[in-house]
Amino acid sequence: MYERYEKILAEKGLTSYQVSKATGVSQAVLSSWKVKRSKPKFISLKKIADFLGVSIEYLMGESDEKIEKPEKKDHMVQMPLYSQICCGNGGFVDDDIIDYISLPDTILNPHKEYFAQYAKGDSMDGANIHDGDLLIFEKTNLLENSQIGCFCVDNNDAMCKKFYKTGSGIIMLQPANDKYDPIAVTVENQCFRILGKLAIVISKR
Repeated sequence: MYERYEKILAEKGLTSYQVSKATGVSQAVLSSWKVKRSKPKFISLKKIADFLGVSIEYLMGESDEKIEKPEKKDHMVQMPLYSQICCGNGGFVDDDIIDYISLPDTILNPHKEYFAQYAKGDSMDGANIHDGDLLIFEKTNLLENSQIGCFCVDNNDAMCKKFYKTGSGIIMLQPANDKYDPIAVTVENQCFRILGKLAIVISKR
């Protein structure tokens, strides 16, 4: 796959440095791709393909036909970025909105609502969610066991954890780091709400 990328660069007279500056995909990510240590995430591959004017399928070597992508403007899905979500006042407060961000509808469902927050701390490191990563949540109050969501418990700030519900009705919010204990929630005795389901993690790295 990287060989196809190098071929496109040569044909267009570009360098990886220029691709990195234009797309925001770090040179470290491109270097790891070159030595086959790791492959860029989908959102990074899409940025690279769009910049080079080819489809992701061609860039990844899944198609041998060199079909240039027709120029088209993606429809964007806009959502609020919250500094925090306070549980004591009903959840979402306009005063806590620090920005609005937009992502293309090729990676999000334009018929659903989303919100965003930055990850804090290391409690979800095991799920590849690290401090400072941008988390995109789909607004919903329904989750299945083992899904990652955004939750309000009592008057604390919202938290990102794995969701589990036992047969006895107790809800367990499970960190993805052995340093932290799971949080047991008894709905009858605590104010608990599901705010959203994790849709995308945009790494700060």
